[in-house]
Amino acid sequence: PNPSTVEAGLRSACSVLAAQFAKPRSAFPRFNSPTGCPSNEPCSFPLQSVATCSQASFNHSFCSCPASQQYVAFDKIIVSTSLSSGSITDTAKDNKCRMVELSTQLGDVGRSASLTKIFAGFDSGVYAQWPAEDGRATMAPNGCLNINGSCANVNPRRTPWYAASVSGSKNVIILLDAGESGSSFQARLKSAVATVLDTISSIDYVSVIVMANKLAVSPAGNTALLSGTSANLNLN
Repeated sequence: PNPSTVEAGLRSACSVLAAQFAKPRSAFPRFNSPTGCPSNEPCSFPLQSVATCSQASFNHSFCSCPASQQYVAFDKIIVSTSLSSGSITDTAKDNKCRMVELSTQLGDVGRSASLTKIFAGFDSGVYAQWPAEDGRATMAPNGCLNINGSCANVNPRRTPWYAASVSGSKNVIILLDAGESGSSFQARLKSAVATVLDTISSIDYVSVIVMANKLAVSPAGNTALLSGTSANLNLN
């Protein structure tokens, strides 16, 4: 699509979101209703495939996929949270209430600007995306979607694009005390580092310093901060 068309579409999407979040909470009666806001979590409803592609007014990348690998709905928006039901705050509920009503508006913006995807992340842990994709889907080698049978939620706060938008470019030094041995400790240590590195993007610089019996720097021998590219962030 034309870059100016894409830019106009992004501005329209921002305007739609700004208008929705400028409304008072009283404009969303479902927030205080007995049933609350509709969960609309991934996997909570079936997504059509070929029918939605035939109705699309633009050539979405998934529309060229085999019918068995098109788990996308252009008339829906996915609103999810990685929080457990007991941990959902009023702010998260508020974010979900506001976003679940924007399916039509964001769909109209996306189609008119030939956008592939519109998504938003909130500090409450809520993630919203148009078009809706089946939450059980994973990307196949051919670029299409496969259903793997498990449902995953996106935590936007652990993504590079969210971290970059709220913090800008940053220098990160991770200092690890690896003196304790044991496979379970090492696994927890690696998981903790991976959580931090998940928020690093190519505009960031990072270094990992490990302290045990002696000081080591990763990558080996390199004391400089390295660009947060996927190659430099590989933990394997």
